[in-house]
Amino acid sequence: MRHMGSVLLNKYRTAKRIQINARGNMQIVSQPGKRDRQGTGKRKNRALQTELVFLDDSPDYCRENRAQGTLGTTGRTCRYIMLFENTFFGI
Repeated sequence: MRHMGSVLLNKYRTAKRIQINARGNMQIVSQPGKRDRQGTGKRKNRALQTELVFLDDSPDYCRENRAQGTLGTTGRTCRYIMLFENTFFGI
């Protein structure tokens, strides 16, 4: 079970932002400061089938966002915790 958790955490840490191009294909969006796993900074624009991808950043549930229909933590204190470097979640 711990191994599976480590695999999933690694997938999350290395997830690639994508966009759908005019042909309807997934295309990796460059993310400043991130490099490919070989460290060359250059790679193809297509995600591998085994890579975790995302279209949008996760919402900040601590803050009210009427467009998404979330009230945030109105009336409560929201604490941010760091799960790993540069990634914070509100609880």
